[in-house]
Amino acid sequence: MVDDRPESRLLLRQLLTSLGFVVQEAENGEMAIALWESWHPQVILMDMQMPVLDGRSTTQKIKASPQGQHTIIIALTASAFEGERAEILSAGCDDFLSKPFRPEELIALLAKHLAVALPSQGQPPASPLRPFPVITAPSLSEQLAKTPQSWRQKMAKMALECNDDDLITLVESLPTLSPSLAHLLATWAREYRFEQIFLVVESSFGAVTLAG
Repeated sequence: MVDDRPESRLLLRQLLTSLGFVVQEAENGEMAIALWESWHPQVILMDMQMPVLDGRSTTQKIKASPQGQHTIIIALTASAFEGERAEILSAGCDDFLSKPFRPEELIALLAKHLAVALPSQGQPPASPLRPFPVITAPSLSEQLAKTPQSWRQKMAKMALECNDDDLITLVESLPTLSPSLAHLLATWAREYRFEQIFLVVESSFGAVTLAG
């Protein structure tokens, strides 16, 4: 996997290793190319926005070699624009996944390109995938900033550990949490949106600093 954000790499590592994958990490494109040359993985999860060498350029360099033609590269991107997706595929990526995504979506892509059956993480929902709720980030951060700091620190740690059961228990342990916020956090935990939980909790610490 190639991503400049340590928390994103940790979440991906925990998901992939739980499925039986052997995982190596790189934090920028140059490191990814060096690692690929010595290891030749079957699949690369490639973040598109990175320092030093971005995902498109890295993909083009890898795919330019005969060995690289056999490496599956799945782009991870925050963009949902069709034009952006076309550029990603034209750079040589075999597929793409928009951030934030659910584990089931990544598992489905890996199964598709590797032509293998992969186990699901937990019990996937029977209903079709739903879009992420539209939330005003400042409002959410401000609500979380009113909760105890120690509680938020535990929340961030459990999100990094992808611990859905303990996250739900932690949410339920704080009676002063508004019902709407408690429902939202518990829903995210049940649907394995750990990165989204981590990011909003982290932003709440910034909200505390600004408020002070």
